[in-house]
Amino acid sequence: METTTNLTHKKQIRNIVRGQKKNLLPAEIKERTQKILKNLYNTNEYRNAERIYVYVNYNQEVDTSLLIKEALILGKEILVPRVMGEEMEFYRIKTMDDLEEGAYGILEPVKTCPVDKAHEGFMILPGLAFDKKHHRIGYGGGFYDKYLYRYPNFYKVALCYDFQIFEEIVTEEQDIPVDCVIFENGYY
Repeated sequence: METTTNLTHKKQIRNIVRGQKKNLLPAEIKERTQKILKNLYNTNEYRNAERIYVYVNYNQEVDTSLLIKEALILGKEILVPRVMGEEMEFYRIKTMDDLEEGAYGILEPVKTCPVDKAHEGFMILPGLAFDKKHHRIGYGGGFYDKYLYRYPNFYKVALCYDFQIFEEIVTEEQDIPVDCVIFENGYY
């Protein structure tokens, strides 16, 4: 159970980051995304990954559609989440045409895509804020934390803009940290 102080802290950080993201222009998102993806592509973990679990960007997030297209060209298996009630599952896509608008207006795999049975690999998680100890604050639904609690065998990476990194964020017991945070000027 989250304490009132922690809820207030998370709410404040979410509000700060949402405000900064809203000010990003499309050209700025593209430029920042290219720097972030270059840093991602230079990691051994990404280069060696055969299966990539990845969210589809929404609301001024780092543009993962570029990553998805590039990874498909490289022959990597791409798995994208689909929300069903309080849970989510990952489905394999072969093209961007395998996506349709789903929960919260976010692109998700069509229902005919095959469901993931492996539950392990290289995962790129969304989030609003991160710290140097690899903690993350998500959007508040807890979908990734619940999924990773059930299936812990992932190398977890977060992609974010520099302004989404804080010195320290307060987390709760159920908040699962990532293994690496990649941003414009490097990674932790």
